[in-house]
Formats: sequence, structure tokens, C-alpha cells
Amino acid sequence: MTQGNHPPREKDAEPDAQAGLTFEIAKTYEQVETAWSLVYRAYLRAGLIPPNKFKLHTVSQTIQKKTAVIFGNIGGMTVSTLSAYADCETGLPLDTVYENELQQMRTEGRRLAEFGLFADRREHLFRSIEALLEMIRHATYFALACGATDGVIGVHPHHANFYTRLLGFDQVGPVKAYATVKDNPVVLLRIDWATATTQDKLPRGLRYLVNNTIAPEYFDDRFDLTGKQLAGTSLEQYLTQQSTDAHSVSAA
Repeated sequence: MTQGNHPPREKDAEPDAQAGLTFEIAKTYEQVETAWSLVYRAYLRAGLIPPNKFKLHTVSQTIQKKTAVIFGNIGGMTVSTLSAYADCETGLPLDTVYENELQQMRTEGRRLAEFGLFADRREHLFRSIEALLEMIRHATYFALACGATDGVIGVHPHHANFYTRLLGFDQVGPVKAYATVKDNPVVLLRIDWATATTQDKLPRGLRYLVNNTIAPEYFDDRFDLTGKQLAGTSLEQYLTQQSTDAHSVSAA
């Protein structure tokens, strides 16, 4: 979940119902494109990616049936986004950095889901935790609906403590360079939901997730990223260009 924003302050551990933010899953192509355009702008601003003419950013492993794009709105404007994607035949984005660690979890029978592509239009996300916590809540219950047992994220090492203290993630991989974001450092975090949620005292953010469930059927109407609706779109063209560029680098 390497991102262009610092995580919020831990003291604001529960959403502010008066903040005016509403959260939902993308049900249309336009909502997906808006979300991943926001990711592009945030990552570009943070120097994590080069510019591209499509003004979009995602990774190829998200183009599958078990992906949900979550976004937050204020007054009809998309200000926050996070994507969740269950493990599939093509693997997870973090396999490009932590293949051995993730494969070990699979060997142990763990079913994985990754959270990533986090972005926020507001430069000072630390003013409120609502956006990130609510999107992680949606992502968590989507992953559980897909049958996942564990969630994984890749974050900047400076941000790892936030996720471990507030949400109960554990660090399970060393710091590495992440080529997808210009070799910026990343660390692998994991949460085993069954174990984490049976502790005597839950971290504040995890307690909020446990106490605010989302029914599996809520996610049934999400946009199908493998459908024909992608044909001819900017996203399809962007992905084609990304694939072409990757093959060119491999050939070189």
C-alpha cells in the first residue's frame, strides 16, 4: 500500500461521523477510472511514478474478478481511494518484491488478499483517520467475502508502526526496494484475521473494524474489471502500454 500520503495520527482512532465523507465500492467504469486517476496524481506528486499520457496508475494484477475499488466522496467529489485484490493465478502485486514470503504463506494454506493503490486528494491526511480506516474496513470485508484468511500490505518503513499499532498488522518481511514505485523502500505487513481478532484487547482500529461489519452481498455489484466494458477505454490502453513497456525492458 505504498502511498503518497503520510498515515493519519493514531490518536484519531475512530471515524468522525460529521466529516461529510461517504464510502462505497466502484460499480461503474467511470468510478474506477476516477479512483485510479486520483492514485496517479497522488503518486506523481510524491515522486513514486513517472508521468503517463493516460493519467492513470494501477498494476496488472488488479485486472481480475476479485478486485474491489473503494472510494470516499465529499459533496460528490472523490477524495480518497483504496483497492483490494484477492490472490489469483497471476499472483499479487507484492509478489514482485516478496515472492518467497508470500509463497510460504500459500504453502501453509493461507489465502491472501492485498490492499493497495491508496491515495487521498488532501495533502494533510493526518487531520483525520476516517478515510483510511473506512476504506480498510471495506477492503477487509471484501477480502473475507472472497475467502481470504490474511491481508497483506506493502508500506514505507516509516509508516509501518502506524499499521501495527492501530490495526494489528505484523511485519513479515525485510525492507526492500520496490521497483513499481521507483525503488522506494517498502516493508511487508500481514494480518491473520482469525488470530488478530481473538486477542483479549484489540488495537483501536481493529476494534472498529470488528464492530462495524459489512455483509458479503454488499460487494456483489462491484465493477467487473475483466468484463467487456474495459474495451476501448483509457484503462485498457494504459494497461496495453504498460505491458509493451515491460516487454521492451525485458528484451533489453
